[in-house]
Amino acid sequence: MGADKNYRENPSRCIYLTGVINQDLVNKVTPTLNELRFAGDDPITVYIDSPGGSTSHAHTIRRLVKASNPEGKRCRLITVVTGIAASAAADFLALGDYAYAYGHTEILFHGVRQDPDAMLTVEDAHLLATNLQESNEFYAIRLARDAFSRFILRISQLHQEFAAYRNSTTTHSESLKGLLLALRKNLSPANQKAVRAAHDKQKIIEELNISVDKSMKRIKNISAYTQSQIEATIFQAILKYKLRKHSDDRTEWLLSRYGLEEVTQDFSLLTDFFWGNPKKDLGDLMDMFGELLLSDDLQQAYKGLNETEENKRKWLYQHAVKPIQPLWYFTVSLCRILQTADYTFQPQEAYWLGFVDEVPGSSLPNMRQMLESESAKVEVSPIASEPQPSQSPAA
Repeated sequence: MGADKNYRENPSRCIYLTGVINQDLVNKVTPTLNELRFAGDDPITVYIDSPGGSTSHAHTIRRLVKASNPEGKRCRLITVVTGIAASAAADFLALGDYAYAYGHTEILFHGVRQDPDAMLTVEDAHLLATNLQESNEFYAIRLARDAFSRFILRISQLHQEFAAYRNSTTTHSESLKGLLLALRKNLSPANQKAVRAAHDKQKIIEELNISVDKSMKRIKNISAYTQSQIEATIFQAILKYKLRKHSDDRTEWLLSRYGLEEVTQDFSLLTDFFWGNPKKDLGDLMDMFGELLLSDDLQQAYKGLNETEENKRKWLYQHAVKPIQPLWYFTVSLCRILQTADYTFQPQEAYWLGFVDEVPGSSLPNMRQMLESESAKVEVSPIASEPQPSQSPAA
């Protein structure tokens, strides 16, 4: 079996991300990274044992690894946690092109934190909160993009539940419950709660979307509405949904008692999911995983299409969005939740949620083994493997 350098750690082309991630660490690793990039375009391995630190400095190191060399080529990033990967170091690990987590290691995610240097005014506190919220959203979406490809491969290993999800005759959001139930069996109780919370968020978005969609369809001249009028209509639809949702509460649901904040949060969440970055990412995801997530019947129909590539793509988008959207919005919701508190994952948990590719020494399947196995099959020549006829001596 031939080793594939693009999926293997390499101590001869590596740096060590140890201790706090700060400017001193950037200064320390920069000369080595430059030497490695100019020496060739083979992957660069980053060994991680860090409690985290500055997200901006971690991003600087990652950009330097991925910077083009004089020939315009870029090195793949192989990340390996050897001790702890926390905070910015956890993000660095998950953003590797191929990520390893050894069995004894620990991975911890949490939101962006900042210690104010001076006494805060109300205005300063509001600005700080806004900046932290925007930063958390940026890192959540970035993490979700990198985790999703791994996550799809993980849930595809849950063969029975994955097949039931693909072939669902009800809403895929409802079928997602069975898939996530099987997934949660591989997680600790604390992390099971995070998965349940992410699924609840995903369901809220779907229910809100249905309610808002009904309100929007009642408007006959929606094309004449300004953006502010459309947003006001959406806000009113969410408010009506909330009133119905809380109609049986023991304590009366009031806007003056946290209700307005709840409606505002859901308005931001809904508009972001359906008009923001997560919506824009759906197109790329359908190109990569659309066919995989189609039902058995739709997969056969797709393969039999006698259409142009553009029309086939449109057909795939039309049918693949139903199974992909709940999975993508679940992943985004989970990564958002990871920004709200400390969440610690053992290597196998991180594997199942898509944050790492491989746990060495475990029996968990991984992309490296699959690709190296396929490569080994190709390298065997059918002609060379057949017995050759014996040569008779010349007469």
